[in-house]
Amino acid sequence: MSTKSTTNKMSYADKIGIATINLGSAPQTCTQLMRAGMVPNLVGDAGIGKTAVAKQIANALDAHFIDKIVSQLSASDFAIGFREPDGGCFKMLLSEWLTELIEVANTGKPVMLFLDEITRYQDQETASVIFSMISERSIYGNKLPKNVMIMCASNPMDGDYAVNDIMTDPAWRRRLCHIYVESDVGVWLNYAAKNDIDKRVYDFIVCHPNFLLDSEARSAGKIYGTPASWEKVSTLLKENSTLDFVPVPAVSSLVGFDVASAFADFVDNADYKLDPSLVWSNYKEAEKIIAKMKKDNRHDLVMNTVVGVGTMILISAPDVNTCVNNFVKFWSELPDEAMIKLNLVLTDRKPDQASYYATLMSAVQKTPEWVNVIYKRMMNATR
Repeated sequence: MSTKSTTNKMSYADKIGIATINLGSAPQTCTQLMRAGMVPNLVGDAGIGKTAVAKQIANALDAHFIDKIVSQLSASDFAIGFREPDGGCFKMLLSEWLTELIEVANTGKPVMLFLDEITRYQDQETASVIFSMISERSIYGNKLPKNVMIMCASNPMDGDYAVNDIMTDPAWRRRLCHIYVESDVGVWLNYAAKNDIDKRVYDFIVCHPNFLLDSEARSAGKIYGTPASWEKVSTLLKENSTLDFVPVPAVSSLVGFDVASAFADFVDNADYKLDPSLVWSNYKEAEKIIAKMKKDNRHDLVMNTVVGVGTMILISAPDVNTCVNNFVKFWSELPDEAMIKLNLVLTDRKPDQASYYATLMSAVQKTPEWVNVIYKRMMNATR
């Protein structure tokens, strides 16, 4: 039982003919392009970590990093006009940040200019200035040094965001190297571990990875969690460390009320905490926690656990030979709805997880539990 994974964002990437990669692969791809003098444009949902990728690249290249949000810029933020004192010719005086960019680059140090929200320019004059920088590497007659790298980021131009559609203009389309990026739980967890994200937030996302980028809430038009908003939750908790509870109203302003409530419940109820890896590494221990969820009629927690296990086993890719028995034991003991949900999570895999998924399912389908329990119950439940 499998279905092809198809999402709106994948359809958008296919529509404009660009590759889809996860955030973990973005630094390498963008660096390759910039070393060749090209300008990558990371296209992806708001808050998934595109700016963090840009900073990571700058750090790796030991480059001076300048971050500008295009939606907050006008043409005058790049340069202002003035007439020489003798009444002579009219000239353009570069802004302080552009002067800094050129001066630093002239010392020989690499400089990376990150233009965020490239498709949210305010007017055509601003767009023309940015286009000139990208296409001619020039700003009002001032050539950018060769060691200045430019990288852009934008949201999808498919109607979900209030952005200017540059993809219908062949000139814009060919001067940027467009790459669609998706959030990656594994990459974010590594980032969180290195950047001192609050342990309560880290543990919650480990157990409930589907809430890192809450696509269901987003589709419903609600406030929804993103990697950036969870980092803000971490900051909120740290700045209010004297509180002995999770401030749900404040957290809900960042990730939505339902998820904020689930997060508070998770923090308050240690008995329900289940790291997905425990399912395939030590199912006897995991089984005790799941049994408590069932006993307490916490069907919501069982379903969240199913999503977490399905998501994290594809990300972690543990050795199939050592994990398959525990994994099918877990699968076979789930209620029918949860059993089907796990199948859907697994089949909704990302392209780079296809090989591991095939290996895992090949091993699963050879077990007695699959033949005698899992497959039969799912077939009966879907009739």
